[in-house]
Amino acid sequence: MSIRRTFEISDLTPQEMASVFLGWDGEQQAEFFNSFKAETDTWQGAGWCQQSCEISLFLDAAGIETILKLAEWASEPFQAVERDDAA
Repeated sequence: MSIRRTFEISDLTPQEMASVFLGWDGEQQAEFFNSFKAETDTWQGAGWCQQSCEISLFLDAAGIETILKLAEWASEPFQAVERDDAA
């Protein structure tokens, strides 16, 4: 059985969202990013490409440095972690 829940959260700040994200372990943080494509593939038009352009208009040096560091590590050859998804 699957239940879909939708919550409107209007008072959560970007700083609070960052704190939640940073409270997760590396695997949870990776799953957050891994989930982007499935979600953005449902968008109409330019989708994630357009959203990335919009985000870039508001990034400061700290935001750019953060994204570049993740991209640097993500672009290195990696060995996939074998997981038992049945657990």
